[in-house]
Amino acid sequence: MVFLKQLILVVMCISCLSGCASTLLLTAFNQGDTSKEEKPEVNRRLLHTIQSLRALQPPKTQRITLGYMPNSADLMPKEHQKFSTIIGKTYSKLTISIAPAKAQNIWEQLSLTNQRVSALRQTALLINKQLNIVFEPALEDDTLHIVVES
Repeated sequence: MVFLKQLILVVMCISCLSGCASTLLLTAFNQGDTSKEEKPEVNRRLLHTIQSLRALQPPKTQRITLGYMPNSADLMPKEHQKFSTIIGKTYSKLTISIAPAKAQNIWEQLSLTNQRVSALRQTALLINKQLNIVFEPALEDDTLHIVVES
């Protein structure tokens, strides 16, 4: 008997709520009908505020580390493809830092590092980009660090 009363109460609540929901949906659809000729009104102050907030956001920074094979002046093939893709994109600031090459003496190290810089510049010339490459002796040997800000 108690179960029957609870069942009747649940059925009545569901039917009442579904009626309210359908009425609410019907009202929303009726209010949403506007002619296609009417243009929506733009709140200029709100638009200006949104644009100001977007301008205040810090730039998105992406840091990429690429590696060289020992005693090689060129990047590894996959790394070279990544490098070409990165410098081919549009960006607001690009910082390239090259680490010293691992070699037996300082002269070989400087020579190989210089060859790597020349190879990077050649790749950039093919894409019509000019690069600013900075030598960073504190970086891990045989690496190239790229910081992209967009």
